[in-house]
Order: sequence, then C-alpha cells, then structure tokens
Amino acid sequence: MASVFTELTIDCENPVRLARFWAEVLGYSVAEAETGMVEISGPNRPSLVFFEVPENKTKKNRLHIDVNPVDRDRDAEVSRLLSLGATHTDVGQKKDVSWVVLADPEGNEFCVLGSRVDIEHCPTCGAARQTRDDGPSTQDELVDEASTDSFPASDPPAW
Repeated sequence: MASVFTELTIDCENPVRLARFWAEVLGYSVAEAETGMVEISGPNRPSLVFFEVPENKTKKNRLHIDVNPVDRDRDAEVSRLLSLGATHTDVGQKKDVSWVVLADPEGNEFCVLGSRVDIEHCPTCGAARQTRDDGPSTQDELVDEASTDSFPASDPPAW
C-alpha cells in the first residue's frame, strides 16, 4: 500500500503570520490553531501546519513549494503575492527561466510557475475531471478515484 501526502509541517518564528500569508496564497482557511501551532487546509491536499520554533531560518530550503496561478497569468500572480508580503529572492536561478522565485514573510523560498493549472484536471494526480449530475468531482474524489484505479480490485487501498 502507498502513503497519502496529507500535510506539510513548516517550522517558523510566527505561525499565525505565516499561516495567514499561506492561507491567502492558496485560498485555504484555518483548520486548527493552538499556542505555537496553526494548521490551514482547503479543498486540495495537503494541509500546511506551522509550528513555532526558537531558531531562525539560516540556509536555503532543501524542500520548497511550487504554486501555479489558476485564474491569472504568472506575472499577475507574482504581483498579488508581493502585495501579500512575499519578496523576490535569488537562489541561483538563471535569468531566462519560466518561474519566479519568491520568499514568504519568514524567508522560505517558493516558486511561482509559468503556466496556469489546467482546472479541468486534478492538480494532484492529473486525472481528468468527471462531470456529475450534481457538478464536477471534488479534489478528494479525483485523488481517491485515481489512487483506487492504480490498484487491483482485490487489493484496494484502505483509505
């Protein structure tokens, strides 16, 4: 059986500030909050969990988030993200790349890719969206359907 990517945990100085920023970026909302921790989630996986830690970020991230604009082009999305508190940053990228490297308010690098997500396909697995009588499939239904389709009927995943 395979695992499902359900959340990404991010160490930070100020979980409330960073969760607020990323919720605006991704269209997520707060799912849970307590002292030193905020989790945000939305219709797409994974949720992001921000934990307060005493140490500051000191190096380039070894893992980063890539985002794709859905309803605007890359440059318009970059402008929106800058207005939310992102900053341009240089991680050694070449000048002629199709993405833009930004940093969130605590300096965590992320990329804004050059093309819009095809909203007719699941951004997690690429499965074509199916139209149902009551509307299009949800993100979770698409992921579950694509995941189940990759396993034999005698050995479906247990989620």
